Amino acid sequence: MARVRSYNRVVLSPYDLLRELEWLVGDWVDEGPDSLVESSYRWDANKTFLLNDFTVRVQGRKVLSGTQRIGRDPLSKQIKAWAFDSDGGYTESLWSSPDDDAWVIKAKGVRADGKVVTMTNQLTKLGQDRFRFDSVDRIAGEERMPDFSAIAVRKPPAVKR
Repeated sequence: MARVRSYNRVVLSPYDLLRELEWLVGDWVDEGPDSLVESSYRWDANKTFLLNDFTVRVQGRKVLSGTQRIGRDPLSKQIKAWAFDSDGGYTESLWSSPDDDAWVIKAKGVRADGKVVTMTNQLTKLGQDRFRFDSVDRIAGEERMPDFSAIAVRKPPAVKR
């Protein structure tokens, strides 16, 4: 052996790579005049993935629910999410953070009716207890869908009596 080198290579855990999203952990709600969206984020047992369960209600009736798994894709080296809804649709998305408080999320999936959907979402942290969700360039099949924005707030704990 002519030469030996020792490297102190730091290997980050999946949790270390997702730590920027830890502020999402907890229960969130977005309430409109006729609608209610509830989301609950938590870590999986090994802190490898951030899990999100969501429910959408319109006029008090549950119209959609689902789950999302957010992790690091070892191939793209980006944060990636997979979402599955109660109708049988799914999406995959790649996340990037152009600045400290916003995440741009490029999503593509399939609705239960077989239509391919694409959209660009942005998740912007507005403080410890608020975030804005914007969705633009939304296309389902050949149909352009309207853009939308929502503000979610951290759901307060239940009142103890």
